[in-house]
Amino acid sequence: MKKGCLLFLAVAIAIPVTYLLVSSHSKKVEIQKEIDTVETVFENAEKEEHKSPEPRESKPLNLEKTIRLFHILNDGYSTSKSMFEYLQFVAAQDYSGIPDEVLEAEKKLLPLYKGIRTAEYDLNETQKRRYWGAIKNSVDLKTVTSPIAQIAATGGFDPTAFVSLATLGLASGTNFYTEIQRNDEIEKSAKKALEENKDAYLSYLSEYTVLYLKYLAMWNEMCLLRDKAYLAINNGDIDGALESLNAVLQKYPTDSESQLLKSFCLLYKAEQGVGVSGDVHNADNARDILNQYIADHPDRAAPALLLLGTYYTLLGDDTKAATLFDQSSVEYPREAEKLLDMYNSYNYRNYILKSKEGHVVLEHYKSMMEGFGFYSPNFQKAMVAYNKGKFANAKEEILKHFFRRGNQEVYDYLISDMKFVERYMPKILDMIFEEHSFLDLQTYNPTLSFSDKLAIEIENRSDKRLSNVRLFICLHMTDMYADDYLVKKMETTINNIEPYSKASFGKLQLNYELYGKQKNSVEDIVSARAIIMTDSLIIWVDEDKIKRTNISKKMGGKRFSKATLYQLTTGCSYEMKEKEGLLSSMVGSKKMVFHFPRSLVALNPFFSFGELNSKDAMLASSVVLNGENIDVSFDKQSAFASKTVPLYVSTLEGKGYFDITFDADGNITKMSAFKY
Repeated sequence: MKKGCLLFLAVAIAIPVTYLLVSSHSKKVEIQKEIDTVETVFENAEKEEHKSPEPRESKPLNLEKTIRLFHILNDGYSTSKSMFEYLQFVAAQDYSGIPDEVLEAEKKLLPLYKGIRTAEYDLNETQKRRYWGAIKNSVDLKTVTSPIAQIAATGGFDPTAFVSLATLGLASGTNFYTEIQRNDEIEKSAKKALEENKDAYLSYLSEYTVLYLKYLAMWNEMCLLRDKAYLAINNGDIDGALESLNAVLQKYPTDSESQLLKSFCLLYKAEQGVGVSGDVHNADNARDILNQYIADHPDRAAPALLLLGTYYTLLGDDTKAATLFDQSSVEYPREAEKLLDMYNSYNYRNYILKSKEGHVVLEHYKSMMEGFGFYSPNFQKAMVAYNKGKFANAKEEILKHFFRRGNQEVYDYLISDMKFVERYMPKILDMIFEEHSFLDLQTYNPTLSFSDKLAIEIENRSDKRLSNVRLFICLHMTDMYADDYLVKKMETTINNIEPYSKASFGKLQLNYELYGKQKNSVEDIVSARAIIMTDSLIIWVDEDKIKRTNISKKMGGKRFSKATLYQLTTGCSYEMKEKEGLLSSMVGSKKMVFHFPRSLVALNPFFSFGELNSKDAMLASSVVLNGENIDVSFDKQSAFASKTVPLYVSTLEGKGYFDITFDADGNITKMSAFKY
């Protein structure tokens, strides 16, 4: 072979070899940069902590943030689509206040991260999805990376789970590698890269699990004390709550949740004491805590601003209080988003939902985070206006509250909001839409057999049009506690619901998990309620059977007001009318129609032949608003011929009846005066 040909061949071979070497080197450099970015974040956090003149060991531990980091390390894989994305996620976290030993443990995982990232670098998208799916969906790996699930499954932080967890972690880590090697869908190069870091990873697991359990035990202790404080507040034992909260803050002075709860307790004590001695010492302590909280946590200051507003309300400075409440309203949507954070500690405490007391804890916590109930800035302003007789202003603030809540992604406890308004501002809901009892919720199975969908409709029996209607369906499911509901916003918004019409909000897909049980059938629904929002109103809408039950419970022993009695004794009449419709007119059927004064509308009236809660009660076939009247229709009854039958009127104020006399043909001949 000629020398020139040999030279050409050498060059031809050298070019691809050189390219491969350069390409491989570039890949390593790029991957190392990604790893270095994460390591730099850890190191900078450690440096910042060491800059302070205060000894590292004497600095307060941010236990909440530390536990959240563990949750990220445990479950962060599940929210990422690749190691590259996971590395970016880890690098973006805030590591200030995290103990050195936790950061050092995390740094030991960097070689594993590098191995996984190296393996996925050259894979195509399909191969990459298979590879990452095998890593994050491995049952054994989840057992290792979600040790808290092992504990929560026992119904709480069971110490017996602690003992076996370290051994379980190491064994599951070994099983994970075995499973990966057996997975034929994963590329050989990826398996090899992962295997190279096996020993380092197993060593990390043995250290990590022990470290994790150390801080989990501390977290468990703090949760027990905080839970005790929540329950004490619910039972009115404010001194007991303060004792628990002071115990938490003595050990963990930066615990933000305890700071807010302590401020709440101090303000409550001040409110109870102001009328007696004028002592505002507790209130001033709360003010100082809240001002410091806002300075330390400007990104999550909504509940502190709310509580600070109540401080100025106690002092009688409604103007300053209103400004703070408005600031709180601006901040609360951001605060509520934190509840959607899957690493929020309460998402790892599902066991508390298994007791009624646990629900008390969760509701108070979420009210601080979402701004509902007492922690609603708009409710605070509404109560100030309501107590001064400024009902229009109170109504406006209530509508603002529900507008804000409706635009947040977290809708739970909307029912608590409604109950709060009913308790502290009882006249307002009727003022917002007096005719609310003439709206009916109708839910039903859209099929004749098993269904995982629920059809939802609203019937408007009033003479008012509803515009821009949004509906939140509230479902009481089997296995729930008596007052618990699952709240979902229906996707359909109705532009107008005309008077005397019906509107469909579509079908709700049922696919929920409750205490480890699937709820995916209409058979899992015990009862349903709805909350309707429009541009100008917020109202309950109930099924007819719920309304009947509520009236039966509330009317016992009550007496009618003089105004109501006057209307019932002077404004009632009757007539026999032909039924509408072609077939009815041919048959000649008639109906009984009674006219009652519209003023009864706010009393949620029910009309029945026979007492409402008796098994033989006959309900009206139609009850509609018509101008100044409530028109109540019954089908003509041949059984009533030549008899006198009581027609009951059951309302929130009480019950009474008219004696209705019928002739031999079943037509009305007389309507007595109202009796009660």
